[in-house]
Amino acid sequence: MDLRWYQKEAVDAVWSYWGRGKMHPVVELPTGSGKSLVLASLAWKIADGGGRVLVATHRKELIEQDARAICNLRPDARGQVGIYSAGLDRREVRTITVGGVQSLCRRVGKLGHVDVMIVDEAHLVGPKADSQYGKLISGLRNENPELRLIGLTATPYRLGQGVLTQGEGRLFDSVVYRADIKRLIADGFLSP
Repeated sequence: MDLRWYQKEAVDAVWSYWGRGKMHPVVELPTGSGKSLVLASLAWKIADGGGRVLVATHRKELIEQDARAICNLRPDARGQVGIYSAGLDRREVRTITVGGVQSLCRRVGKLGHVDVMIVDEAHLVGPKADSQYGKLISGLRNENPELRLIGLTATPYRLGQGVLTQGEGRLFDSVVYRADIKRLIADGFLSP
């Protein structure tokens, strides 16, 4: 499966950002533009480089969607992809693990060393250390203080708290890629 031009630009923007020594980027792509394929491409690129990846989200439908996108991108390597979700009755830890934040934060010690955590729907990550995401990230950083985060979202804002990349307790550094909705509509990738 080939990435669309803007999906490739999004992946390249994360890699370029890391190449400049930065750590925690956000990619902003509108709903319906294929964030799961970007996520899958990033996960495989990290795994191919020897890294372990955790994809975290909040709903079992998104867990299934993200895992499917990752597997569809590399059907020959499905054995490297695990799902960790009580709601799906699966607890598999692999090179790339896709899971629900509720299940992951309760059993963070079972995940081992993770190099990169990709957060789907990153606008749901709050700055509080005692939140589910806070507990998960803290636990992962106990195992690997150099843990990198990637946020994917259609809206890089938290209600009542502002931009994901600003303020006290922020987890992400910068929005490194933002797809233009008008151009995606004009190019036929989104409906008006």
